[in-house]
Amino acid sequence: MKKLLFCFFLFALLILTSVRQIYSQGLNSIHTPDGVNIIAVGDGGKIYRSTNSGGIWSSYTVNSDNFKSVFSLGNDVWIAGDNGNVYKTSKTISPVLTYNVGASFTINSIYFYSSGIGYLCGSGGNVYKTINGGTNWTPVNTGISGVRLNSISFIDDLNGVVVGDGGTVFMTDNGGS
Repeated sequence: MKKLLFCFFLFALLILTSVRQIYSQGLNSIHTPDGVNIIAVGDGGKIYRSTNSGGIWSSYTVNSDNFKSVFSLGNDVWIAGDNGNVYKTSKTISPVLTYNVGASFTINSIYFYSSGIGYLCGSGGNVYKTINGGTNWTPVNTGISGVRLNSISFIDDLNGVVVGDGGTVFMTDNGGS
């Protein structure tokens, strides 16, 4: 009986260790465009997807970038990564395309007002805007110090806010111009 109990204990320990390794990926952001399709991203290029409201998840690794933010709107999904990289995919399992903003910095947050207009922010006071769905990016950080920016959001195509370390808050009423 002791031998059986010991074997059961070892088996349970093995299962718990495996589960902890599978789910300890350093997830940083999660988003859903519709409550059914869900995408979560994290460190080491990890992406987790569910197409049934979180009932079943699939995972894969795109590359070694640490993904800090994910945003979805309609069928589009954008992921913010290291080294100025933005990744775009769709809400269902599909290829992941890579775009670069033209500068190397960690992108901490990404937000899209529409399928074409989007903003991102990150280290060094970097704020960028796209008007073509993330293919090309333009810096719009006039008047912003070199502080680490952590989150960005817009209520329409002109009015937005970006926040950073030390309680820093910057607002725009002209789309970042």
